[in-house]
Amino acid sequence: NFISYETLRLENNLKEFFFFFRLPPPKFEWVQLDEVLDSIVRLMRPDAQMKNAKIDTHFRKRLPMVKIDVSQFNLAISNLLINSIQAVSEKGEIHLFTRASKKNVFVAVQDNGKGIAKENLPKIFDFMFSTKPTGSGLGLSIVKKIISDHHGEISVKSGVNKGSTFTIRIPLIRKG
Repeated sequence: NFISYETLRLENNLKEFFFFFRLPPPKFEWVQLDEVLDSIVRLMRPDAQMKNAKIDTHFRKRLPMVKIDVSQFNLAISNLLINSIQAVSEKGEIHLFTRASKKNVFVAVQDNGKGIAKENLPKIFDFMFSTKPTGSGLGLSIVKKIISDHHGEISVKSGVNKGSTFTIRIPLIRKG
């Protein structure tokens, strides 16, 4: 019985593994980032509400347009929100922020969940690293790959029982 469960688990990991290496090349288009983020939050809110948690958005007004692959960016942000929803307990709070500098747009996902142990922080974006019993460890490595395909970076600040903040930086490409 143990073997069949392990086989299934490996099979699932392999499916995700192949998906990971076959992310199609990004199809970039100019978008209003807050509109994209808004639609993701609308989709994720029911999941948060099932845990009695809430997702709040704090978008900077007049954010510059960004050039992204909408479906891949959706996948990255959804992954971060799912992690936050799983990390928070009753009355959990998840905040989504946007801001911009002259050269970059920033998206931050912040939660007051259980946080990440210091010794795990350097490994969380590694392929196949997971602290969840059923996790494959692909969620954050996919997020990292998508963000680097957008020439951006993702960083994290976290403390056990203090929550986590994931910050994505996407460079602004001048139009024309």
